[in-house]
Amino acid sequence: MWAKNSCDSVFTMIKEFSICDLSGDVGAKRRSRDLQVPEGFYHISGMNPFSKYYLSMKVNYPNASDSIRGVRRHLGSNIFIHGSCISSGCLAMTDDRIRELYVYCVEAYNAGQEEIGLTIFPARLTDVTYSKLIYTYSRYKDDVALWGDLKKCYDLFNQTRVPPTVKFLPDGKHEVK
Repeated sequence: MWAKNSCDSVFTMIKEFSICDLSGDVGAKRRSRDLQVPEGFYHISGMNPFSKYYLSMKVNYPNASDSIRGVRRHLGSNIFIHGSCISSGCLAMTDDRIRELYVYCVEAYNAGQEEIGLTIFPARLTDVTYSKLIYTYSRYKDDVALWGDLKKCYDLFNQTRVPPTVKFLPDGKHEVK
């Protein structure tokens, strides 16, 4: 989790939160019931203090890219970051971790933040890890294209500590600046 004060120009890492459980394999979520965790550019679209998984925050899956590149009318929905430690497409954290993250997000909204961005990577996209992904999954062109866009975002953020601007293109790809 990265944050900045309104008077700051760059973001600082506040805390790392481990994921307790997730399902699927690396690669984009493109249809319902595939048990995949989405990868790409998202934001928190809802807060649920009454979740059956203690607390949860809804991810705005499907985003514009998913809607174009996924299986039409069969994309799935209801992707959350939540407590407990079981996943069928969500990012499951322990109850203690989701409580802390949830409070940070509530405080951000209370301080006037309108949207909390969320970028979901297949892994830390260091040059070595990215090269391994591209080599191992080279026949999955859709995933390789998405990871290229995510890698641009990863590198730009690590250079500037400012989230890049991401624009969704008509073909479902991204313009990252």
